[in-house]
Amino acid sequence: MTNIERYHRQMLLEEWKQERLSSATVLIAGVGALGTVVATNLTMMGIGHLILVDFDIVELSNLNRQLLFSERDIGKPKVLAAKERLLAMNSEVEITTIYDDITKMDKSIFKECDVVIDGLDNFDIKRWLNAMCIKFRKPLIHGGIYGWYGNVQVIIPFKTPCLECHPLIPDQRLQQSCTRPDLTSEELQMQQSNAMPSISPVAMTIGSIQAMEAAKILMGINTILDAFLFYDARSEAFTKIKLSRNPECAICGDKFRTSELEIRVSDWDVKLSFIVKNLQIDYGLENPEIILNGRLLTNSDLNKSLCELSILPGTRLFVIDKRLERPLKVIFAKKQ
Repeated sequence: MTNIERYHRQMLLEEWKQERLSSATVLIAGVGALGTVVATNLTMMGIGHLILVDFDIVELSNLNRQLLFSERDIGKPKVLAAKERLLAMNSEVEITTIYDDITKMDKSIFKECDVVIDGLDNFDIKRWLNAMCIKFRKPLIHGGIYGWYGNVQVIIPFKTPCLECHPLIPDQRLQQSCTRPDLTSEELQMQQSNAMPSISPVAMTIGSIQAMEAAKILMGINTILDAFLFYDARSEAFTKIKLSRNPECAICGDKFRTSELEIRVSDWDVKLSFIVKNLQIDYGLENPEIILNGRLLTNSDLNKSLCELSILPGTRLFVIDKRLERPLKVIFAKKQ
C-alpha cells in the first residue's frame, strides 16, 4: 500500500501515477557517479524494486562525486553500501544487489525489469547493455559524463535510435574499467593515472535527468526525451541533437531480427580473424569462438584466409560468446 503522506507532494502533480512507480522494477547498471544519483532519486520517489549491479568497491577517490558513500564505506562493495544507505532513506523499497560483472549476470533478470539505467563508465560494456536491452525490449536510459560535460539518451527498442545507430566513440580514457578489488598496487597506480575527470554537479545533473526519464516511462507520461541531450556545465547550456534510427544498425535494425547475418566479401583471401574482429566490435563481444562445419576453430585456424578454410559463398558458421544470448549465425555471400 502506497504511503500517501510520504509521497503527497509529488502526487499533487496531475499526471503523477504513484502506484505505477511503486510496482515497478528498475535495474541500475553501475553504482557510481550516475548510478548513485539515479538510485537516490528513485528511492525517494518510491520505486517498488531496485536491482543494483556493480563489481566495484568504494574508494576514497569516489567520495567527490558518488552520492551514497562515506568514509566508513571505503573497502565495501558499492552495491552493499548503497543498499544500506537507500533503505535508511526509504524502507519501503525492495533492493536486490548483484556484486558481479554485469556481463556474467543471469540474463533472465532483464525480463524482470521495466527500465534499465546505464550508469557504466566503460563504453564496451555500455554497448553490451544496449544490445541486451534491445534483445529483451527493455527501455534503456543511457547517461555519460566527462569533466564539465554530460549526456543523456533514451532508447526505446525498435522505436528510437539505439547506441549503435549513431555510436559516439569516447576518448580512450572513457573506456577504463572500474577498479577491481584484486588489483596490485602497480595496476592501481596505472589505472588512476588514466582516470577520467569527474565532478559531482555534472553527475547529479545527468543522473537526475536519467531518473526523471525513467519515472516518466514507468508512469506512461509521453513527454520522454526524444533526442541526444548534451550538457555543458561551463556555459550551463543544454543542447538537443535529433537522431534517427539507422536501418542498417547491427543491433536494432532489420538485420538484428533476421535469423542470419549476411557478410558480403570481395576478397576471399582475407583472414577469418579480420572478419571476427569486426564482429567483435559491432556486437561488443568479449571472447568470440567460431564453429565451422561442427568444429570449434583454433587460433591457428582464425589466422587462415577464407579460401584456406574453404569458406565460399553460402558457407555458414556460428559465433559463440558469453555476451550473446544465442549463437550468431553468419552466412557468407559474394560482394556485388
